[in-house]
Amino acid sequence: MNTNETNSITTNLAIIKLVDGIIEFRFKHDEYEVGINDIKEFQNAITQLTQSITPVLVVTGRYGSVNKEARETEMFNINNHSAIAIIVHGLPQRIFAKFYFTFKNRYEKIPHKLFSNEKDALKWLNSFK
Repeated sequence: MNTNETNSITTNLAIIKLVDGIIEFRFKHDEYEVGINDIKEFQNAITQLTQSITPVLVVTGRYGSVNKEARETEMFNINNHSAIAIIVHGLPQRIFAKFYFTFKNRYEKIPHKLFSNEKDALKWLNSFK
């Protein structure tokens, strides 16, 4: 991870940082369940870190889940992000993420892609800075 961090906010589930013009969103544990209050915390943290339109890197835990109420809301404000890269750890997460983006039609307006490693994800996101 780059050591050029300018800001960092820790929520109950994640550490959210602005690093070299990219929001890095890292879950603190491998097992978690995201609820509606967590999403509100995430959105508030990102707003506190930057008012600019930025790409976002999401590094998931291995066994994270999102409850029904949270799935029905928007996890990311598409007006604030130029692209979203999500690191997934295996086929079940990849299937869930594809399903989520497919049924959240608003995300068609923003480039988003799934990756198995951070190096490739950051390379892709750097083209959206």
